[in-house]
Amino acid sequence: MFGKGVYKAHPSVLGGRTDAVRESFTQVVSRFNIFLQKKDSWKLQQSPRRSIDHGLLILDQDESTESTIEHLFKKFRTQGHPFGEMTHVIDVPFFAPSRKVGGLQIVDVAAYVVRRYLDKSVRGGSHEERQFQKLFPRFDRDTYGRLHGLRHYVPMNSCECLVCRERGHAPPTE
Repeated sequence: MFGKGVYKAHPSVLGGRTDAVRESFTQVVSRFNIFLQKKDSWKLQQSPRRSIDHGLLILDQDESTESTIEHLFKKFRTQGHPFGEMTHVIDVPFFAPSRKVGGLQIVDVAAYVVRRYLDKSVRGGSHEERQFQKLFPRFDRDTYGRLHGLRHYVPMNSCECLVCRERGHAPPTE
């Protein structure tokens, strides 16, 4: 799984230097592409004859963000994303209403769990934390166990959530 939580009161978001939709889409798409590249490399190590894994993006229909996402994806196709070339994500993003696509409904539930956890300011033992901990191990990690599939965009050392702690962005413990 892949996700990005953006604290909308972050100074760079409020100051207009960062667009939350652009930042989130860039992170999720680039991480997804890298995940597919790693999977392909692993398959190549196992056998020289393999099929290449490609991914398709299916996004919840939202007229306010569709043109931004389409433009950004087209740029990734021609110029690459910040972490390299777009090699494994195929076609163009497919927008569909979540009420008609079961997979998007599942993603909506997962996004709701992550959002509730991040919005509730990490109350240990809370319902939100227990639900989040069921999803947390499913986010993409590298072979060393480092978390890459979920990011929390907040000011440095301002959050003690599991994401920030695991990524090394939480305040130092005394």
